[in-house]
Amino acid sequence: MFKFIFFFCLGDDFTNCKDRFPDEVLDLWQNFEVKKRGIGESFGTDYLSIPVPECCREISHFKEKFENSAKYPGIKVNRGTVYFPNRLIEKLFLTTINEIISHVSGLLDQISVDAIILVGGFSESKFVFKSMKNTFKDISILRPHERSLSVLKGALLYGFQFLEHGKNLSLHSYE
Repeated sequence: MFKFIFFFCLGDDFTNCKDRFPDEVLDLWQNFEVKKRGIGESFGTDYLSIPVPECCREISHFKEKFENSAKYPGIKVNRGTVYFPNRLIEKLFLTTINEIISHVSGLLDQISVDAIILVGGFSESKFVFKSMKNTFKDISILRPHERSLSVLKGALLYGFQFLEHGKNLSLHSYE
């Protein structure tokens, strides 16, 4: 979702940047991955700031392409950093969060639970956590300390179980 802003604002120039300097674009995505965890929190600023790779700053009229975007209003650029209005980023997240909430609501119509455990990379987002807590007020919403590693650890355990026994003997899986 975040990368679509770059593709929309910079067009083919961004595609060329991504193809010629993939390491710089990877740094951009990684910066966003870290910053997105704080979306929905108030840090005394109305913007999410992301340093922009050199390959993007070399694009002709780079600043104007962001700041004059009709589809993504309010973006500012200053000294190699793009500032995205928090409300814009939250709006991008809301579509996905609403789909998650709808799916979980459908599951909760079928079963009763006392708690929901958020795991995986997206569970790092405080915005996701707050949205789930606000929606499912009668259910405890839990986030383990290493929640982003939970999926990886589960996959490793699943794989080791297969290697140890020569075949998968698990009674349940998510296939």
